[in-house]
Order: sequence, then structure tokens, then C-alpha cells
Amino acid sequence: MVHGWRAIFWVLAGIGVVALVAAYIRLPETLRPEYRQPFKLSSILKRFGELVRHKAFMGYAFTGTFQFAALLSFLSGSPFLFIERYGVTPRAYGLIFGGMVVFMTIGSLLNAKFAPVFGAGKILRYAVIVPAIVGPAALIMAVIEAKYGTIGMWPFLLCFGPQIATISLIGPNSMAMALQRYPHMAARRRR
Repeated sequence: MVHGWRAIFWVLAGIGVVALVAAYIRLPETLRPEYRQPFKLSSILKRFGELVRHKAFMGYAFTGTFQFAALLSFLSGSPFLFIERYGVTPRAYGLIFGGMVVFMTIGSLLNAKFAPVFGAGKILRYAVIVPAIVGPAALIMAVIEAKYGTIGMWPFLLCFGPQIATISLIGPNSMAMALQRYPHMAARRRR
């Protein structure tokens, strides 16, 4: 390593700055003129206050939030579970993690293909069934595994795969459904 492990973060920061500048220069304003509001903190806070009082918006926002929390739980807990508890080598864990990325990619590709056909609401309605089933199932298995040690690794993988795949279905569709009723509150770029 020439620059150490922190160099990746500087590279990512640089890519982020380049992407931000490119978006600012190249992306046109899409908010209709009649919806444009001044870019002031008081205006932003007022619109935010309006959003958090709408039950539909908050329902969709929490749906995406809980699914993202599940992803973060997997990211933070799976190394311990697989490497420490089940003795998986770091290389094998990398393959497991890569497999989960494949599941997320498949979910994204399916969402891109079927969202225009079925709509975000319908996909979301069915996609939330998966974590509603596999989440409690994984929790029950974890309690049994912690007490008796009889479950093993593979049933957890069978739960995590579909759970991770639905992140790509739930996240974007919950966001789309949350924002579709509020086009007049969309963010606007300063020019």
C-alpha cells in the first residue's frame, strides 16, 4: 500500500466532489416555476414541518428507514456472526458479502424493469412482505441458536438473501411514494 488504507476515503471524497460539480453544471432545473420557492432555511424548515405532519409521508419514510436499518444491522453484525460465531474465514465472508451485493443488484434490476409496469406502490406493497416474514424468522432462529446452538449458518443466509434483495425494492419505491404527493415541496437548485 503506497498511501495507506485512508487513501480510499480521499479518493471517494474526490469522486464525490467531481460528481457534485458535474451535477450542478449539467443537470437542468426540473421543478416547475410555479412551485419554486426561495432557498432559505426558514422555507426549508416550514416545508419539512408540513411533511412530518402527513401520515402517508411518514409511513413511507419509516418503511424505507426500517429497511435501511436492517441493512446497517447486517453490515455491522454479519462479520461477527459469520467469522466469530461460525468460523468462516475472512475470504469466505467476503464471498458471502459479495453474494449479498449480487442480491441487491438483482433487486435493483428487477425494480428498474417492473416499476414502470406495475408502479412503485404495488411493488412496495408486495416487497414489504419479505422482511415481515424473514425478519421475525431470523430473530426466532437467533434466539434458538443463542440458547441451543442447533440452527447453524445456512438458515440465516436463506433469510438474509431475500431481505437484502428487497432493500433495492423497498428503498426507492418508498421514497417515490413518499414524495409523489408533494411535488410543490421538491428541492430546488440555486442558480
